[in-house]
Amino acid sequence: MELLPREIKSSAAFGLTERVRRLAARTTVLVLAAALVTSTVAFNNARIFAQESPDPPRTPFLLVANPDIPDPVFQQAVILILPPSELPLVAGIVINKPSKMTLGQLFHHSPAVRNRDQLVYFGGPVDLTSPAILMRAARAPDAATHIFDDIYMSDDAGSVSAALKRPGSDKDTRLFLGRAQWTVDQLHAEILSGAWIISRARPEVVFSSDPASIWQELVKQSKLREIEWHPGATLAATKLSPGYTFGG
Repeated sequence: MELLPREIKSSAAFGLTERVRRLAARTTVLVLAAALVTSTVAFNNARIFAQESPDPPRTPFLLVANPDIPDPVFQQAVILILPPSELPLVAGIVINKPSKMTLGQLFHHSPAVRNRDQLVYFGGPVDLTSPAILMRAARAPDAATHIFDDIYMSDDAGSVSAALKRPGSDKDTRLFLGRAQWTVDQLHAEILSGAWIISRARPEVVFSSDPASIWQELVKQSKLREIEWHPGATLAATKLSPGYTFGG
């Protein structure tokens, strides 16, 4: 069923500027609603990661915004860095910024989803019209890329549609709009300047039932680690490489 322009509501209510919210609204609702109804829509947007690539050896990690980070978009943000695909670009998903819009509101024309009260998440300021889904699964879902442990991600229309329609998916799936993105050198410079704290990624953090508390808890943990810091530690371990290994 095709949505009329007057029925389209902004789906990026994430505290950004009105201009950014308008950018996300129209294309996202039209494309995703059609995918949920027909499961045949193919996204023309560039893939966040290469699904054909085998898992590279890497340490999964989070970027945690320092309390004094100057960029308002990333204040109190926690970002899961995705497996590398198109170096020198680095991509990640903000995991702790649920919007005020529910899946049911976003897909009110889909009988399978229109009653869902699960919140849609702000994934980052880049390509807000590009949806992706994070899933926890015992085995790899179709058209999904392994992130780490039992967490998979997909921006494939059919995979997103099937995951959202599956009963009980509200506990092990989350829909994100947009992503964060840097060049390798840019992100390395931001880390060395102190904009970001590096934290090892854990499934219970990525899928926390209380996303609003994630940032504060990770910052607190980083402060405790600073107390235990010893003179032999160096910044050399933070050098970004194709495997994005930040040390032990």
